[in-house]
Amino acid sequence: MTIFSFTPGIIFLIGSICTFLFKKRFIKALPIIIPILSLLTLTSFTESSTLSIPFLGYTLGLLRVDSLSLTFGYLFTIFSFFAFIYGLKIANSREYTAALFYIGSALSVIFTNDFITLYIFWELMAVSSVFLILLSKTENSFKSSLRYIIVHLVGGLILLAGIVIHIHSTGSTEFTALTLNSISSGLIFIGFLINAASIPFSSWLSDAYPESTLMGGVILSSITTKTAIYTLIRGFSGTDILIWLGVITAIYGIVYGLIENNVRRSLSFSVINQVGFKLVGIGIGSPLAIAGVCAHVVCGVIYNSVLWTSAGNLIYLTGKHKYSDLSIFNRRLPLLLLLAIIGALSISSFPFTSGYISKSIILKSVELAHLFTPWLLLEFASFGVVLLVFCKFIYHAFFYKNSFGVVKNISNQLNPLMLFSSIIFSAACIYLGLFPKIVYEIIPFSKYLMAKIPSDFIAIYSKSEKLIITLQKFIFAVLAYVLFSKYIPSKNSIFIDFDWLYRKLLRFLSVFFISFVDFVYLSINSLVVGLISKMIYFFNNSLSLLIYVINLPSLRLSNIQINRYQLLKQYHSIIIKNGFPFVLIGSFIFILSIALYLISI
Repeated sequence: MTIFSFTPGIIFLIGSICTFLFKKRFIKALPIIIPILSLLTLTSFTESSTLSIPFLGYTLGLLRVDSLSLTFGYLFTIFSFFAFIYGLKIANSREYTAALFYIGSALSVIFTNDFITLYIFWELMAVSSVFLILLSKTENSFKSSLRYIIVHLVGGLILLAGIVIHIHSTGSTEFTALTLNSISSGLIFIGFLINAASIPFSSWLSDAYPESTLMGGVILSSITTKTAIYTLIRGFSGTDILIWLGVITAIYGIVYGLIENNVRRSLSFSVINQVGFKLVGIGIGSPLAIAGVCAHVVCGVIYNSVLWTSAGNLIYLTGKHKYSDLSIFNRRLPLLLLLAIIGALSISSFPFTSGYISKSIILKSVELAHLFTPWLLLEFASFGVVLLVFCKFIYHAFFYKNSFGVVKNISNQLNPLMLFSSIIFSAACIYLGLFPKIVYEIIPFSKYLMAKIPSDFIAIYSKSEKLIITLQKFIFAVLAYVLFSKYIPSKNSIFIDFDWLYRKLLRFLSVFFISFVDFVYLSINSLVVGLISKMIYFFNNSLSLLIYVINLPSLRLSNIQINRYQLLKQYHSIIIKNGFPFVLIGSFIFILSIALYLISI
């Protein structure tokens, strides 16, 4: 087996090192070649391809190939090719170094078969991805990157604790399905949830992604949460709590996205919303649900890329990041508007787009599981996606005229390479909406899926009842936005998020902990200082005390009035003046005698 069989991610990692070492002679074709080499490696794999090595008495499974890992591997590799094309004009060698290392680490997580290797690449993902935020070189990006790395390192420590306990209790490092019946599995579960941006750990995503570079935002929105979704599928399929976490996450993303003014922050909440649907499918855990989650991951990466590349084009052209700073200029950019509409329609599950295909599978699995309340709430969340992305993003980014008037001075010209990636992703949205079989054939449980769900165009869209209901819901959502949009706040305001709870809680806990530590320290310090003072006094006056004890009977018999402190002071003065060399000797003998006596008891 060749070195490239280690994991397709190794090619990205080698490419990252090359771009770092040769940044002065950086050739922008290199990042484009790397995904192609990785894709060729993937095509050579079979489900019997494995690679294991011994490590400290354990076996590390560095390569596991099955339909699940291949689905995510193909997706990440093909996506990175077009994402790197998108960044050819706007990204420098340092940004490509971070992006290559980040995607390489993610691919290595996907193909690993043990917890130790998974953890190593999990942390490398966190460290490398933070540079895609830092390289934006703004004050906000620095603050966001600091918070981002803290959250992910804390999540990594939680994951590490779970892994260590799991290996200690089971004696195995293999990454297999787990159940929430132990402390170790619970810690691993929380570690995965943090990266998935599930409630209540989602605030880092909406805080960090909008501050990233333009290419970084496209990559981050498509990799981190999807890698966590993969680990949850692999480790916690059928975990019931994920159903309700997913429902709350889906609704949460809509509510906060609607009141957000920043363009990419609003889209970040749509990413969180889509994570909610996937968590519900994983929680159900049926073959249809898992197939639906995998299909939704594929389609989600594509239509999220359309939206994020469109938003990036918008920001690149105008230099504006907020809806309130944008105005009408869509007539000058009809193609960009069309691409953004395709992405918005797809995430809104509009017929003939990829979102309609994948999301309907998850909703069908919820329906077959007889989960009426989650199904109803997910339908509500689907309704909200139309409001958030199709209505708000399209209207405010391209049609809304604010008090500042029309933006006349566009800072840059529309870049063909950036536009090319958006066109490819948009075309994929339409193609998969019409012919989803190409995705159905590679995802897990594909035979079961195609037996339950139609896969050709005529079978999918011949059911006029479902098609009409979907169109009715879409039109009703648009009408609702038109009627009530003025009541939806969209301004520069700070809204209380879930992170407020643990930020406040941690603040009070830290204050309490520091105060408690100070109290304990001062108490111990006072006790020790007092004890040492008494010992010093005793050792310094030990010979005087011995003379006093010897003379005490005769003094009592003489009926002389005794002043102990005055006598001790007098004896001490005499000893110091007349027998200083013998003071230490006497003290030592006295203390040694007491010690020997105590030992002999």
